[in-house]
Amino acid sequence: MATRIALFNGIDASGHRSLWETDGIAGQAPNGQFLGKTTELVPISFAAASGLDPVDLTVFNGEVLFNGLDSAGHHDLWVTNGTAAGTLPLINISGVATTGLAPTDMTVFNNEVLFNGLDTAGNDGLWVSNGTVAGTFELTGISGAYTGAGGLQPNDLTVFNGEVLFSGVNSAGQIGLWVTNGTAAGTHEITGIAGARADSFGFAPNDFTLFNGEVLFRGEDTAFNMNLWVTDGTAAGTHELTGVSGGNTNGGYVFGNLVALNGEALFVGVNTAVKAGLWVTDGTGAGTHELTGISGANTTFDLFSLNEEDPDLTVFNGKVLFAGLDTANQIGLWVTDGTAAGTHEITGISGANATGLLQFPGGTGSPDFTVFNGEVLFNGVDANGVVGLWETDGTAAGTHEFHNAAGASPSGLNPQDITALPIATPKNDFNGDGTSEILLQAGAPDPQAGTPQIWVMNGTSVASQTTLPNPGAAWTILGTGDFDNSGDADLLLEDTSGNLAMWTMNGTSVQMMFGLGNVGTNWKVIGFGDFNADAKADLLWETSTGDLAMWEMNGPAAQLAVGLGNVGTSWKVVGVGDFNADGKADLLWETSTGDLAMWEMNGPSVQTVTVLGNVGTNWKIAGIGDFNGDGHADILWRDGAGNGAMWEMNGPSVQLVAGLGNVGTAAWKIQGTGDFNGDGHADILFQNTNGTPVIWAMNGPSVTSVSILTNPGQNWHAITS
Repeated sequence: MATRIALFNGIDASGHRSLWETDGIAGQAPNGQFLGKTTELVPISFAAASGLDPVDLTVFNGEVLFNGLDSAGHHDLWVTNGTAAGTLPLINISGVATTGLAPTDMTVFNNEVLFNGLDTAGNDGLWVSNGTVAGTFELTGISGAYTGAGGLQPNDLTVFNGEVLFSGVNSAGQIGLWVTNGTAAGTHEITGIAGARADSFGFAPNDFTLFNGEVLFRGEDTAFNMNLWVTDGTAAGTHELTGVSGGNTNGGYVFGNLVALNGEALFVGVNTAVKAGLWVTDGTGAGTHELTGISGANTTFDLFSLNEEDPDLTVFNGKVLFAGLDTANQIGLWVTDGTAAGTHEITGISGANATGLLQFPGGTGSPDFTVFNGEVLFNGVDANGVVGLWETDGTAAGTHEFHNAAGASPSGLNPQDITALPIATPKNDFNGDGTSEILLQAGAPDPQAGTPQIWVMNGTSVASQTTLPNPGAAWTILGTGDFDNSGDADLLLEDTSGNLAMWTMNGTSVQMMFGLGNVGTNWKVIGFGDFNADAKADLLWETSTGDLAMWEMNGPAAQLAVGLGNVGTSWKVVGVGDFNADGKADLLWETSTGDLAMWEMNGPSVQTVTVLGNVGTNWKIAGIGDFNGDGHADILWRDGAGNGAMWEMNGPSVQLVAGLGNVGTAAWKIQGTGDFNGDGHADILFQNTNGTPVIWAMNGPSVTSVSILTNPGQNWHAITS
C-alpha cells in the first residue's frame, strides 16, 4: 500500500473550515514553481454555508468517514472518497437526534465502525455503521448502561484481542471500563477491579494504548489519583502500576499521551514538583520513571507546560516526535529514542516562527503529527505567523513548510485531523504508472541463468522488454517492493550462501545495488508488505523452527528489526495483504491440515487474531490481491484438479465466495496477481510449464479478458510477489 493522498480540515479564504487534500509534496522546483498539490474539495453538496468542518476523519473500506456539518446545521456522519463529488452525508439514519448524529471516537472493528453518537433522546450511545444508511444503528438495550441524561457516553474506543475496550457510564452514573464485541448482548462493564475508584465518579479510564500484548491506560484509584494501569481485558488482569518512584502523589503522575516504542511506552507524566515531563515505562511500577536531565528542556515548567498545546507523541522511524517546551519558553519540534540522552529539540528549522514552530496563536492547538509516505505531516507556525501545513523527516534540514495553497486563509490553513488515505500500489510497478509489470528471471540450464527481465505492460500487451544485469546463477530474486518510497518497485535478491542484496530501481533501470549482509541460511524471507503504513515495503522473516521477525525498511536500511516470537512449525504464512484496508499489511496463516487464521497487524504488533476455520487439504492459496477494488485484499484459491475460487474479503470476514471454474491442468501454474491494466482490480498471471504467460483481466470474480503473451522459454520464471 501507499498513501498518495492526505485529507484534513483546513481554513479557506472565507474563514470556513472545509475538507482539503494534499499529495504531501512541499518542495519547490528551480523555476520557482511549487511541485506539490494542496487543494480544497469544492463544491461539496449539502455542506453548511459556514463550512463543512470535518472532524474525526477515519479510514474505512478505502474511503473516509467523518463528522461534518450539513446545510441544516446538523453534525452528521459523512463519507468521502477524496473527491468533492464523492463527499456525501449519510442522511435519514433512524434514531438520530434532531441536531444530528455527531459521531465521535470512530473505530474500525470487525469490518464495521463503532462510535459514540447522539440518539433521539439526546444521549450519547454506542453506534455501529458499515458505511451505509441502512447499516448504521445504535446498540440499544445494553445491560448496565446509564439510561439517564447523557447515556452510556462511550469514549476512547480501542481494538484489543478481538474486542473493543472503552470508557463508559454505568447505571450508577460511574465511569468505568467497558468491553464490546460490536453487539448489545456482547457489551458490558468490567466490574470488580481491585483498587479502582468506585464512588459516584468512578474509575474514569482513558488513553488506552496497546502495549506488549496488553493495554496501558490512565485510571483513577481509590485515593483519587490518576495513575498508570494495565489490563488484559478482564477484571482479574487489570491492576494499577504501584511503587512508581518520583510521581506526583496528589492527583496522580499520569498526564496522558501514552505511546508504545521499542518494548516500552512513553507518556507525559507529572513529578513530585508537579511539573510535566517525559516518562517511560516497561509495564511495571519499578520500571516507570521520568527521563531527567534532558538537554535544552525548560527548567521552569519542565519539558511540558500543563497549559500548553497537545504534545502529540507520535512514533516515526523508530523514535517519537512531540511538541516540547525549551529553555526559551518556546514550543518546538522534539524527538526522542526513549532515553534522556537521545531526547533533543530539532533546532535551526528554516522558516519557523521565532516564538516557536508549534506555539500556536491563542495558546491552544495541536501539531497533529501524521505519518505519510515516509515523512510526517503536521500543523506549524511560520516566520510570518501563518499557521500552515508542514512536513518533516525528523531533521531540521528535512523540515519544510508547504506553500499557502490557493484558496487558503491568509493566516494559514491551520490543518487539523490530518488523515492519510491508503491507495493500493500495484505489485511490480517499476515505472510508477499505476500498473503492474511482469518480472522474470532465467533459471538453469538456460545460458542466461540468473538474468532478470522486466516486461512493461500496456494493458495486457507487452509494450517493451528490458534485460537487467545478471547477478549470477547463484542469486535468486526473492520478491519486489517499493522499499525507498520512490514510487518504483525495487528488487530483493539472495544467493545460495545467505547473502542479501537490494537493487533500487528507477523505472526499468537499476539505480543502485546494495549489499545487506549475510543473514545465514536458517532465516528466510517469507513475505513483503508495508506493515507500518510509511509507504515503504518491509520484510517478514522466519526460521525453520518457527521464529518470526520483521524488518521495517527505509530503502536498503532496516530501520527497526523486531522479533515476533515463535509461532511453531505447524503454522505457515501463506499470504500477505491489507485485508482490513487500514494501509498496513496483514498476515494469513495456514496449517498443513487446512486450518486458516488471520493476524491484523500494526507494524510488528498483532492487533487482532481471527481463526477463519478449516478449508481442508485439497485447496491451496494461489494469490492475494484486491480483485473487486474495494481496498481490501482478497484470496485466490486453487485445488489439485485445477479448479479456481475467490474469497472477497472484508478484514477477516468472507463477503463473497465465487467459483472460477477449472483454470487448467497441472501444466498451468498461477504465478501471482497484479493490476496489469490499471483499472484498480487485481488480475491473475498464469504461466505454463513450457513458459507461456497468460493474463486473466479480472473484475471481482469475473474474467473480462484473456491475453496470451509471447513465450520467453520454459527456463524463464515470472515473479509477482
